[in-house]
Amino acid sequence: LASALLLRGRSLCNFALDGDSKEVKARGAFEDAEADLMRCAGMMGGAPPGKLAKVHMSVGYLHYCKAGCTSNAEGSSMREVITGPEVAKESYLEAERWYRKSLDSHIEHGGEAHEDSIRMMCNLGLVHNSMARLPLGNCLASLAEAKKWYE
Repeated sequence: LASALLLRGRSLCNFALDGDSKEVKARGAFEDAEADLMRCAGMMGGAPPGKLAKVHMSVGYLHYCKAGCTSNAEGSSMREVITGPEVAKESYLEAERWYRKSLDSHIEHGGEAHEDSIRMMCNLGLVHNSMARLPLGNCLASLAEAKKWYE
């Protein structure tokens, strides 16, 4: 069941990125994805680090996707997901938190030089690079943090 929830949660994130459809609104897809991924995380609490890392990465991806989903399309439910730069920043910070958990699990499982660990470091760099684009006056600090992860 946990594997199915993980797969469904990831799929719903990708679906939400495509925007609203007649059947499902992007906001609803994100809400369903979060419910599935959090349920999966609860079920996988004692799993080996390698498996736990994938769950944590998926929850981070959910928050990263939500943060980046600002849409000005008239009638789009995306406006209900991210209502302003402060909300986007909160979602990016949540993505960072989960990506760090994933990185810790990857390092525990395969070491710092393992490709999955490096991928998570790049994801952390992407989070900070994206945060630098928010009009909140923290551009230089976010870019410095992104650079740290890319090195």
